[in-house]
Amino acid sequence: MIMHSILRDVEILDMSPNALIKANGIPVCDSKKVTKGCIFTCIAGEKQDGHEYISEAVKKGAAVIVTEREVAFDGAEYIRVPDTHYAYSAMWNSYCGYPTKDMSLIAVTGTNGKSSCVGIISQLLNGAGHKAEAIGTIGYDMTTPTPDILFPKLREMKKRGVECTAMEISSHAIAGKRVSPIRFDAGIFTNLTPEHRDFHKSTEEYYKVKSSLFNKCSLGVFCAENEYSYRCAKEHYRKKYTYGFDMGDYRAENIVSSYHGSDFDLATPTCKRRVHLPLIGKYQILNTLGCVCCLSQMGFEFEKTASQISNLLPIDGRLEAIPHNKGNFKIFIDYAHTPDAMANAISSVRQIMKKEEKLTVIFGCGGDRDVEKRPEMGYIASKTADKVILTSDNPRSENEYSIIKDILSGWASLTVRIIIPSRTNAVSYAVQSAREGDVLLFLGKGHERYTEDAFGKHEYNEKSAIMEALSGI
Repeated sequence: MIMHSILRDVEILDMSPNALIKANGIPVCDSKKVTKGCIFTCIAGEKQDGHEYISEAVKKGAAVIVTEREVAFDGAEYIRVPDTHYAYSAMWNSYCGYPTKDMSLIAVTGTNGKSSCVGIISQLLNGAGHKAEAIGTIGYDMTTPTPDILFPKLREMKKRGVECTAMEISSHAIAGKRVSPIRFDAGIFTNLTPEHRDFHKSTEEYYKVKSSLFNKCSLGVFCAENEYSYRCAKEHYRKKYTYGFDMGDYRAENIVSSYHGSDFDLATPTCKRRVHLPLIGKYQILNTLGCVCCLSQMGFEFEKTASQISNLLPIDGRLEAIPHNKGNFKIFIDYAHTPDAMANAISSVRQIMKKEEKLTVIFGCGGDRDVEKRPEMGYIASKTADKVILTSDNPRSENEYSIIKDILSGWASLTVRIIIPSRTNAVSYAVQSAREGDVLLFLGKGHERYTEDAFGKHEYNEKSAIMEALSGI
């Protein structure tokens, strides 16, 4: 493939004489992945700047350097562009033959609920006879894959005949232009609460990044229960719909919840029907409402998709019940790692618990991330749980005790607390000390299959750890 076809969607400010014919390799942005004849794109990230690795890339055989700056170097051609983030995404989109053409695309963004929504959409559509898939946190190391992973994946999906793809879109992905070349048929804004304060300067900036996604969505679907999502609905000038409990175009009314899920009246602008949702928690009702609203307004037959609600399977690690026969106590795991997600998970479990049951929450906070949310989560846990076990959750380069100390700075009650830094040991203690009527809620790991400390990532599966602890009873 010649350069000018890969760069057809990229604005070029300046280039060397032979830049358009010298490269026949793939675009890369990691100097470690440079091969002879490739196109090395200099991307400035949070911690490293690709412009600093030009010499290394040239030595390894990069034929063309795509840069935002006027950089002097010998041994390769160059192309200067206004934005290398966008250029990198656009090159991969072109290189993969514009894989989203003739495919329905749904973007899901928000602080929480993205994984649940893309999973629900995929299940509803497949159950209704369509071929749909999801791209997001579950199955990838990041919420929205980088262009070198995303576009080849979309190309492979298109070859398999996938009709509709639901994608989780993170604020990092929007800011990094990972999906900028893509236009979406619809977008869902689940909610927004303070998060990624180590990346965004303020919640307002965080909102502006999230809301900018909807400039690329033909249809916008917004949660009326969240102030930021509802604000985006009011600012969105294209086709838009809202969903919620007490207000919205699509509503859930007369809700009855239990350990088996929820029954409610699904009210739309044109009809109302009673449905059973086997997923636990009011926030999963909201997620389902948003998905049904989106699919209906995209033109998918409402009756067919709504009839699949009762067939929905648990989303991996999202308030997922762990079945066992070792005693009369219940176990749930959830990926919640923000104050809002924690509050929602605890509230959802509390709503279905019996008065005599006691709630134990097991959680930690990630290292090298949002220090501000640690005391907030400590406050929530101490105010809402009967017992709390504080442990580790991807401490990365930080000391587990230091993180736990930050969590304890927000403690607001006499709630029983136990500190067990080892996650595996904390799981064993929680399970093996559980008594009849206890409800164990493990937060933070969910679907993840690793834990990360100062020495790197290590294999860890919360479900497996729980099952192993159960085997010892």
